[in-house]
Amino acid sequence: MEENLGTTKKERSRSVTMFLAVMVLLVAASGLYAVWFPRGGEVAGGGHLRSLTSQEFDAAVASGVVLVDFWAPWCGPCRQQLPILEDVARRVEGRAAVMKVNVDEQPEVAGRFGVQAIPTLILLQDGRPVQRFVGVQSARALVGAIDAAGAGAAGHE
Repeated sequence: MEENLGTTKKERSRSVTMFLAVMVLLVAASGLYAVWFPRGGEVAGGGHLRSLTSQEFDAAVASGVVLVDFWAPWCGPCRQQLPILEDVARRVEGRAAVMKVNVDEQPEVAGRFGVQAIPTLILLQDGRPVQRFVGVQSARALVGAIDAAGAGAAGHE
């Protein structure tokens, strides 16, 4: 009987230790979350991607070719798409812009475009949608669509 109580104490001690370890990881992850997914302004990972608010959206997409990524920080496929978008933004720099809209923070913009799944990427030319992608897309497919939309020679201001 006593031996059984000793095992229970050990199990409790392990449970408390595991709980504390998980809490430390959660606190550390919340700090990383703020680094990886800042609110507004530039998106983590480089200056090639810009996050848009609903107030900025219309002016930002009004002219030229713009690829807009509708995303959310909790979305795994959206996080997979991020480095691909950074690559695309570097490849089309000066010809087109790549921007992001957080659907949790800007639901009205996502609603205007009927976004029902994320990531959804919408290619706009002079403010009008010309192509839509749902799910993770390759850099090749996105750059090809941008070039086909007329950004091969034209620039984005």
